[in-house]
Amino acid sequence: MDIPLITPLLGFVYKIGVRIDRSLTRSIRLPKPVISVGNIAAGGRGKTPFVNFIAQGLKARGFEPVVLTRGYGRRDRNLRVWLLPGSKKNFSPDICGDEALEIFFRSRIPVLVGPKRFQNALFFLRGRLATEKMVFILDDGFQHWDLHRDFDLVLLRESDYKASLLPLGFLREEPASLGRASLILEDLKDFQKKTFLKVSLPKDKDPLILTTRVPDPHYHRYFKEQCRNPFFLELRDHAEFSEIVRHLQRFETDVPVVVGAKEATKIFSYGELQSFFEEGHAKKEIAPQKTYQFYFADFELWLLNEEMFWSRILSALPQSLSK
Repeated sequence: MDIPLITPLLGFVYKIGVRIDRSLTRSIRLPKPVISVGNIAAGGRGKTPFVNFIAQGLKARGFEPVVLTRGYGRRDRNLRVWLLPGSKKNFSPDICGDEALEIFFRSRIPVLVGPKRFQNALFFLRGRLATEKMVFILDDGFQHWDLHRDFDLVLLRESDYKASLLPLGFLREEPASLGRASLILEDLKDFQKKTFLKVSLPKDKDPLILTTRVPDPHYHRYFKEQCRNPFFLELRDHAEFSEIVRHLQRFETDVPVVVGAKEATKIFSYGELQSFFEEGHAKKEIAPQKTYQFYFADFELWLLNEEMFWSRILSALPQSLSK
């Protein structure tokens, strides 16, 4: 059979597999409300920024959010890990995943990492850590059939509407599945990620910008506007520390290096991360005689209609929680 015929066939098989998986999985409800942040595409659509945004917004409104995540990219996917404020345990990205660390250090709320997110939440609740105002935030949850959600936020780009299913394209589900969503937000239309530096870069040196192969037009545009001649060093998404070091060693140590949150979790230790996120700048030796000045590329989310966003989410929560 020709390759052009095999690929659509695989896409059809994938679609049937998704439908069977969903039909055979029973969704179980937790005793606390669940807000899911997900998408229909494989790849970045802003899930982690929105998990942080919702967590911090709920916290500011008197709720007690708890994040449930698989901990993508960690080495032991079956390990259950809890990142808890006040805990003296130190975790690396290998143990809990870089996105889990980013969420924890940005929001300072419990982040529960494990493959069975329903069970992880139940263990947490049975540990008498539950409160009246607790709300679970399910990271990457739109295709997580096991767990009932009270609110399904789906993030996408305009190109997702016309894309094909895996493996021919990059979609996990067809756009028709968006009918299950509670709210759909489109990048560049309904929201934007606005990159910024907390500390200004040296004006006399061209910076080295660490980026990933997952396209982020906001990130690239910002540095092309701000810097005279930025050099973008492309890494794999969730690149390991050894890969980052291997690439950096090609450059002189006086080059200012700009990193995002995921890369920062690989470069800095658990004890150093909070300071780096807050101060936005740090010197770090990553190899013998290789000490670099790192700058943190942070971001903020801008929503076209933030009032509507929070109104929709809060109305999905039990009224007793809002009192």
